[in-house]
Amino acid sequence: MKKHRNVENNIILSCSAPFQASDKSSWSFVWSELDWNYILHTASMNNVEYRLCKNLLEIEQNNISANIIHRLRRVKQRCDFEISKYISTLKYLENVFKSLGIPFLFFKCVAPYSFVKDDIDVFIRNQTNFKKTYDALVNNGYEGSYKNNLALHLNKKDKLQIDLHPHISWDMFGRSGNGFNLLNEDMIWNRKKLVNILGVSVYVPSVEDDILILCAHSIFQHHYITLNEVFHIGELIRTSQKLDWNYILTSTNRLGWNHILCFTLYLIHKRYAQLYQESVIPKPILEYIKKDIKKVGYDRISLEDTRIDDVTYIHSISLTGKVLIQKMYSDYKRRKKEIFKLFFAYTINLLITVYRYGRYSFTKRLPFNLDWLEKL
Repeated sequence: MKKHRNVENNIILSCSAPFQASDKSSWSFVWSELDWNYILHTASMNNVEYRLCKNLLEIEQNNISANIIHRLRRVKQRCDFEISKYISTLKYLENVFKSLGIPFLFFKCVAPYSFVKDDIDVFIRNQTNFKKTYDALVNNGYEGSYKNNLALHLNKKDKLQIDLHPHISWDMFGRSGNGFNLLNEDMIWNRKKLVNILGVSVYVPSVEDDILILCAHSIFQHHYITLNEVFHIGELIRTSQKLDWNYILTSTNRLGWNHILCFTLYLIHKRYAQLYQESVIPKPILEYIKKDIKKVGYDRISLEDTRIDDVTYIHSISLTGKVLIQKMYSDYKRRKKEIFKLFFAYTINLLITVYRYGRYSFTKRLPFNLDWLEKL
C-alpha cells in the first residue's frame, strides 16, 4: 500500500519554493517524526535540495533536532561546493571562447534564484567551431569522445561537466543533437542576449526561448518535469515584465508540439496556484491555454495521473502518444520522403516512453545517482 507523506511533501513544496509560499501557521506535526530520508531524497531528485536546506536552517532551526540539522548542513555544504564549481567552470569557458573567438550560447542555466547544476549546456552552431571547442577543452584536460552531430559530455576533475550541443534538440533515446526538430534555432540564436552571471559575461537565450527550451527538454528528453523545472519556468514567467506570449504560444505550432506546451504550462499554473493561491500566468493567457488543451482532450487527463508522487510530474502514456502522433504528422507534412524513418523513430520513442512511465511509476524514483546523499 502506498504510504502517504502529505506533511513531508508540503515541507518540500513550501520550503524549496524560490520565494515565500503560503501561510504555514496551519501546519501541525512533530518535526522528529518526519521521514527525513524521504524529504532529502525527493528534494534531491527534484533538484531543490539547496533551497530546502537553506530555508530550513534559516527559518526552522529551533524546531529540528541536532542530528537532522547536521545532515541539512552537510547537504548544503555539498551544494555550496557544486555552485562554486559552476562559477569556476563558467569563468573558464568565458576565457576559452574569448581566446578562440567562437560565438556561443549557454542555455538552461539562468534562473532568478540559486540552484545546483550538474552540467553546463553550451550551444555552438558551426561544426568547425564545435570541433575547435572540443579540441581546446580536450587539450586542457577534459575527457570525452567526439561524435559527429551529437552532444558531447566532457568531464574534468574539480570542474562541472560541460555538454557541447551542435543543435538544441533531443532524439528518441534522449540524446541531444541529431533529433526531432523542436525549436527554431535561427530565431534562438538571433534573439540571444548578453548577461552577467555571478560576474561572468555569457550569451543566453531570450526569456521566451529559455522557457521553450526548458519545456522541450522536459517533455522530449526526460518525459517528466521536476519541481525545480516547475520553479525555473514559473519564475522566468513571474519575474519577466514584458513576456512575448504570442511568440511562446505560436512558435511551436509549425513544429507540432503546441498542445503539450500548453499542457505543461497548465501544470505549472496548478502548482503555483497550490503554493501561492494565485496563478503565475496572466489570466487572458491562462484562458487561451485552457481552451487549447480542451480542444485536444488534454483537459480530461487527471492531474493525479501525471505524477510520480506528490512532487514530481510525469507525462502520461496516453498524453505522450497523442503528442507523438501530432508531432509525426507535423513532420510528415514537411518531410514526406522520410515517412518510414519518421514512423520508426516515433514508434521507438513511444515504446521508450511506455518503459519509462512504467519504471518511474513502479519505483517512484527518477534515474538519478544519489549515492553522495547516502554517504553524508
